Amino acid sequence: MKVSKQKVSAITNLEAPGLKYGISNPALIMHILRNSFYSDKIATPVKEILCNGRDAMREVKNETDKIQITLPTVDMPVLKIRDFGPGLSKKRIDEVFRFYGNTTKSNQDNQTGGFGLGAKSPFAYTDSFVVASYHNGIETHYISHLGNSEEGALEVSYEGITNKKNGVEVQIPVLSELDISRFWTAVYKAIAFWDDKEAPHVLNGKELPGSNFEVYQNAKSKCKIGLSKVLVSDLFSKTSPLGLLIDGLFYPLMDHEIFSDEVKKVQALSGFNSLKVTYILKFSNNEITISPNRESVTLSDLTIQSVKQRLSEAVN
Repeated sequence: MKVSKQKVSAITNLEAPGLKYGISNPALIMHILRNSFYSDKIATPVKEILCNGRDAMREVKNETDKIQITLPTVDMPVLKIRDFGPGLSKKRIDEVFRFYGNTTKSNQDNQTGGFGLGAKSPFAYTDSFVVASYHNGIETHYISHLGNSEEGALEVSYEGITNKKNGVEVQIPVLSELDISRFWTAVYKAIAFWDDKEAPHVLNGKELPGSNFEVYQNAKSKCKIGLSKVLVSDLFSKTSPLGLLIDGLFYPLMDHEIFSDEVKKVQALSGFNSLKVTYILKFSNNEITISPNRESVTLSDLTIQSVKQRLSEAVN
């Protein structure tokens, strides 16, 4: 995802060079990112890791393999997400992966990520997780953990020769049996609207009571076409009457009042009970502004313009 940046020039009469801001307490920043940045400490990291896997597959144009998901169970309480992208070279680990804010995606239209935060998002849920990399015949397992300083650390636990396909597998331990169903729901909710060609393969996918398995697995097939460029679903009706589908990820538009006139026109022409459905507009990356934690849509000028235009196209 291309991250928009605004350059601002300041004119001063000082001859001395300016002083740069820095971070003197990385542990405090880690604490904020772990405990305050994400409101949903299961669903958002799950979505982030899944999207990272999809981005990795897109990077190498791998349209043959599927992301593989192993859901946590009582006997094996670990979520595993395995992609078949390029894997992690030593250079990428050293220069990109272990740093907050560093990313290879900031200028890519077909990449969901772009803030350099998602790979570290499991820290919001757990103190440690495993990242297994398969890169050009070398298999390397990293333990990502807080460390004694609580600044975060990445340590190699295994390295050897492999014949496995390139890619990365992230393993997130599930800390409570009560969280297992929440992880199942988070997975199916995240991938509910992905294109069929990119839809992951769930290796042990069977219904788990309380996981909303059927609801989200069938979300896409249950959508109807309301008007041109508008999907209609009863799955999210209690959340918001208007939702955005951005590169296959659903976001309820909570601040929808600004579009009330346009929505009323869509409701009047669609023929659906407006109290029981959500109208979903599809967008690609860079048409909408997403918050850095990827949990919500930001009502920027770009977002407002794009949504209004799409609603107008639907009724004209």
